[in-house]
Amino acid sequence: MENSSHNRRLAEAKKVSLIIPVFNEEENIPFVIEAVLALKERLSRKGCLLEVIVTDNHSTDGSWSALREWAASNEEVTAFRLTRNYGFQASLVFGIRKASGDCVVILQSDLQDPPELIDEMVQLWLDGSRVVVARAVDRAEGIVMKSIRRAYYLLLQLTSDKPLMRGVQDFYLLDRSVYPDVTSGGYTHQFLRGHIVGLFGPDSVIDYDRAERKRGKTSFSLSSYYRIGMDGLLLHGSRLIRAGAMLSVFFAIMSIVALVLLVAFIAVGWRPAVAGWASVILLQLILFGVLGFVLAIVLEYLVRIYESAVAPVNPQVQDQTVRHPQEEPRVQ
Repeated sequence: MENSSHNRRLAEAKKVSLIIPVFNEEENIPFVIEAVLALKERLSRKGCLLEVIVTDNHSTDGSWSALREWAASNEEVTAFRLTRNYGFQASLVFGIRKASGDCVVILQSDLQDPPELIDEMVQLWLDGSRVVVARAVDRAEGIVMKSIRRAYYLLLQLTSDKPLMRGVQDFYLLDRSVYPDVTSGGYTHQFLRGHIVGLFGPDSVIDYDRAERKRGKTSFSLSSYYRIGMDGLLLHGSRLIRAGAMLSVFFAIMSIVALVLLVAFIAVGWRPAVAGWASVILLQLILFGVLGFVLAIVLEYLVRIYESAVAPVNPQVQDQTVRHPQEEPRVQ
């Protein structure tokens, strides 16, 4: 009877799937394991089970060896090593698709987002929230980077057709009724935090101060920031490309008007003076700048159309730890 009661409690318990993306975080892995063990204990007091899905983006350090060892001694942990580095957002989508829990929570392996906040996320979820997001109101970074982020999110708000929330990180909880839809768009060119806020809108928001990285070096390069930044701008509204199109039409009309006036003046005997060429060159530079901007946007869209439709990315697993389920206790 006691075993039967235990089995019934397990069947009724909610399962939380924790998704941890990893790339060259060998120094942080022991601290991640410690944080997850503490989280597992705290969630058990809430009557929740924990499933851990780790996606290793083909790390070149000792991260995968540490993850394999961790998974081998913990049945709730499953680690996937991808065949190459597919990018941060793709690894999130891959991990979410492997989850089987009643909700998923994202935790980055640099631990700049405090794992202790997951307790509050889970409690809000148990109280009825389907989407819980964490918003960084302050960051441990320099004024230059803060200014760039502020300018970027201002531009993002101006160009997006969907509601956005400044400061939201890839640190959130999604209910099972939500997370399959979030990852339905494929692996390439994702901006999940914007997609989640724009498509579903958070039921609950938790504000926090984002800590600085204590160990290791960030794997985000300038090209990574550029890629995810452009994904945010180009995949969350048509205002940016529409503004470019309107500028193109405006300058085309102005060029036609100028051409008509020039022909009319020449017809009545007017000849341009050499002193006016500086103004003409200046206007040409402005025109070429705008045309270059529009061309860049069009090319970015073409790249995304190509990568999504012609050459879609589908991450392949190189190695995987095997979960060994415990034997079901026999009922006496």
